[in-house]
Amino acid sequence: MSVDNEERETASVDEPLVRVSGLSKHFNNDSGFLGGLQLDQTGRIPRPVYDRSWVRAVDDVSFAIEAGETLGLVGESGCGKSTLARTIIKLLEPTDGDVLFEGQNLAAMSGESLRTMRQDMQFIFQDPQSSLDPRMKVGRIVEEPMRAHGLPASDPENGSSKSEQRRDTARTLLDQVGLDPQHYNRYPHQFSGGQRQRINLARALSVNPDFIVCDEPTSALDASIQAQVLNTMRELQAEFGLTYLFISHDLSVIRYIADRVAVMYLGEIVELAETEELFENPRHPYTNALLEAIPVPDPRASPSRDLLVGEVPSPIDPPSGCRFRTRCPVLIAPEEYDFSDREWENVRSFVRAVTRRAPELLDASEASIRGTFFDDSVPRGEAGRIVDRTIDRVVAEEWDAASDLLEQFTEKSVCAREVPRYTVDSEHGTGEHHAHCHRNRGAEGDG
Repeated sequence: MSVDNEERETASVDEPLVRVSGLSKHFNNDSGFLGGLQLDQTGRIPRPVYDRSWVRAVDDVSFAIEAGETLGLVGESGCGKSTLARTIIKLLEPTDGDVLFEGQNLAAMSGESLRTMRQDMQFIFQDPQSSLDPRMKVGRIVEEPMRAHGLPASDPENGSSKSEQRRDTARTLLDQVGLDPQHYNRYPHQFSGGQRQRINLARALSVNPDFIVCDEPTSALDASIQAQVLNTMRELQAEFGLTYLFISHDLSVIRYIADRVAVMYLGEIVELAETEELFENPRHPYTNALLEAIPVPDPRASPSRDLLVGEVPSPIDPPSGCRFRTRCPVLIAPEEYDFSDREWENVRSFVRAVTRRAPELLDASEASIRGTFFDDSVPRGEAGRIVDRTIDRVVAEEWDAASDLLEQFTEKSVCAREVPRYTVDSEHGTGEHHAHCHRNRGAEGDG
């Protein structure tokens, strides 16, 4: 069933161009010839037992993108940014949730109706070299989407053939993205990286889309070329009325190009706000850590003390509650133990050391462990007794037992027991500021 343009326009009058609601994408971990096979302690396979676990690459993500705006998406490598982008335009089939584009649910579409909608959605990939067919000339590359969608539409008053009209459009687009139209018959290898990305831009624009997903389109380019491509993208956005979802790990690029920013961690959006609001008033500790990691061009500046420690948890078995809690520098103490701030800081430092089996714990005595972690503030009561038993396990090199004891502290924190969902007041903008950290509990306007 094809989608009628008039019905789409009517349905989307009061709606954002893109609305993502509860979107999830999980991958089966049993992929591959021997995927999921479990070995016994000798390394042999006693029987074909399979572990049917799932990689939760994107989990319950919701946001909206207004027509004409640029939403920036940032986060560490492997957090699910590219998977989210590909699931939104249904290059990947969503596991759950909805993606409304111009009022139509892409998640429920397939076949001809989805193909028709894809004319209004395009994707610019990270690597400008591998995303261009080296055997095709640039003109044909730009024309390919038009040919796939049967464009241009027949026009009896135009005496030119469709192939001639496509050729004219391709030359015009090459000029609009800052390339010489005379390069129509060149091959991709004859262009620089920045020029190849401009070719990708021209190809995306050839079907006159409304929405373009940009998956780190400037990360492979030098800084000066990045600036040129970004300026071209902003000019094209104004000229064609484009809407961008712009993915990047470079926060300076995001600050320049984006109207709003979504921060992603381990498959979830943890903060979403207008760009200036997010950079000047971050309300999630992960966002704050990303901002503090930006190098400061001042040799007199002292290094940040809040850089993240520890490994990102596996998306197969993400932490309960707040997924960032295993690396959070401001994890909330469990109320039942009545820790002082200093005691809780010492306990958390000890927990991290035991988790990673830190060198200072190997072959350490009870006295040295206490001197290293608890010399100035020893927990009292039941908390102190748990610490005592844990130190005994560490000295005996019973690491699993030690970790199990310390879980009583972290697992009883509200950060482990409840999923945070908060909306706080903006200080530098008028839009909503979503910051999913329990330290925002009680803030005015939380939800």
